[in-house]
Amino acid sequence: MNDAMIQCESLGRTYRRGDVEIKPLRNVDLLINKGEFVAMMGPSGSGKTTLLNIIAGIDRPTNGRVLVNGVDIKSLSSARLADWRAKTVGYVFQLYNLIPVLSAYENVEVPLLLKRMSRKARHAAISEAMIRVGIADRSDHYPRQLSGGQEQRVAIARAIVTKPSLLVADEPTGDLDSHAAIEVMELIKQLNTDLGMTVLMVTHDDSIAGHAGRLIHLLDGHVTTADTKIAGRIA
Repeated sequence: MNDAMIQCESLGRTYRRGDVEIKPLRNVDLLINKGEFVAMMGPSGSGKTTLLNIIAGIDRPTNGRVLVNGVDIKSLSSARLADWRAKTVGYVFQLYNLIPVLSAYENVEVPLLLKRMSRKARHAAISEAMIRVGIADRSDHYPRQLSGGQEQRVAIARAIVTKPSLLVADEPTGDLDSHAAIEVMELIKQLNTDLGMTVLMVTHDDSIAGHAGRLIHLLDGHVTTADTKIAGRIA
């Protein structure tokens, strides 16, 4: 399966809260190919964010297997997993998670500080990412000086500055007004199309999910629908 970006096989996650066992994921099987733009939907507690975090290497499954671009990430040590995540995954959060005392440029630079790069190479990568998301003219601004949509663009630039093969987004428009939300989704679609970047997004909004090419439904820790084609639903 050379075209597979994400393969989940009998994937499960179990937590304990006192004497209570909680299973946000139960035997999930899922295949997402390279270059797909997939949206995940489901009610609160259905396991969406848990699945997203396991695929992104932020959390680990209790059972089953998850391969991302052919790498069995469950088998990686903590150090190797952190290195893999830094090279492979860009993460976009609902609340941006920008560092308030850093400028937009400096926020985008953060992931590159972990890499061995010259200052010139870092500057070129940051400039390219900021131009691509349409925020280059705000490079010296601090988060408090930006609108919500602009903050999310900075966050997206930070997520793509390392040129990851997988972009994951957890409710990326959840804190935006409708106009800014549409602009951000058009940007994510463009990244998917122009860069061939695989995108996996969690959303609760039907209109936002409509920007993706495929829709996955989760319920009670199970994937109930994994092949709904929705491309073209949004003009």
